[in-house]
Amino acid sequence: MGYAGLSEIDMERGQAEMRFWVGCGVERRSHAIEWSAAIVDFALTGLNLNRIYALQLRRHPLAARVLAAVGMQREGLVLKRIYKGGPFEDVVCWAISKN
Repeated sequence: MGYAGLSEIDMERGQAEMRFWVGCGVERRSHAIEWSAAIVDFALTGLNLNRIYALQLRRHPLAARVLAAVGMQREGLVLKRIYKGGPFEDVVCWAISKN
């Protein structure tokens, strides 16, 4: 079905990367929003981090909807950032902070 979680947790700098993966379907996308919102809340309040960021593959616009739905803002585009066995892929950077 999918997952959501934190990686690259840096307590000294007060930030972490949020990652999620969801299979196809609107129902599963709504689960992704619920999971991601819970992860963001836990990271900002439970772990007292200042900033959570996420990298969205440019070719996955539905992921952008999930990130926007949990309050993240688009920060910019990084060209050829990720390699997944094919051509290098562009990613869109998203983030949310306490303030």
